[in-house]
Amino acid sequence: MDLSRYRTVVVSPHFDDAALSLGGVLQAAPGPVAVVTVHGGRPPAGVEVSEWDYDCGFPAAEDAYDTRVREDALACKALGADQILLANPDGPYREKAEPLVGLDELVRQVAATADLYLPAGINQPDHARVRDQAIAALGTDGGIRPYFYADLPYTAALPGYADEGGAYLTSPEAWPSEVTELGQRYGHGLDLPRGVPVTGKLWEAKRRAVLCHASQLSLVACMDEVAVPRPLLGVDGLLALEVVWRPSAG
Repeated sequence: MDLSRYRTVVVSPHFDDAALSLGGVLQAAPGPVAVVTVHGGRPPAGVEVSEWDYDCGFPAAEDAYDTRVREDALACKALGADQILLANPDGPYREKAEPLVGLDELVRQVAATADLYLPAGINQPDHARVRDQAIAALGTDGGIRPYFYADLPYTAALPGYADEGGAYLTSPEAWPSEVTELGQRYGHGLDLPRGVPVTGKLWEAKRRAVLCHASQLSLVACMDEVAVPRPLLGVDGLLALEVVWRPSAG
């Protein structure tokens, strides 16, 4: 796998995270663009279907996987990105204590001049594991300064995310604890984040990409972690603001 030719690389923990969290940002990102799904591996043969996949309507884990790969390919095409899958089965089908295969090598192959996007790991433990392993592989003392994106819809369910005063964009005191801790890992902290309101044509394109992941949306919209009044796919709903932080250059 050679990622050196890509100018934008998004590390997506699961199928759908790139579309949900960065569907607006990626429409203006410099290309070529790659979306790398960390949990992109096939479940072990004969494994019992997970509760999540069963509730999404799949009688077998293999059926869910094959569908999600096809959905992800369509979403990547809608976002103008190449699809890259790492060989880690999704959480219910793997030992979570095991390191994620392929992730260290992948982030080290990203060109020094490229934009690398990692999940901030806000309100989502699987995303935090991906973030922590990627940071450990990159180091925090020079080299690539990755972007950290707000995990949607999980982050949008927290108080103050999209308030009228824009506190997330102007006040570090409003950041969730995961972001504050990220700043402490880097010697110079984090810059004020970039906020991208996803409206108009941006929203229309993002919505098309998100809908490519149709098999999961019925559950994503009603998870306990995102149980707030705003609708998932409302024009001003949970996905309508994308926020990206970056370590300060010093």
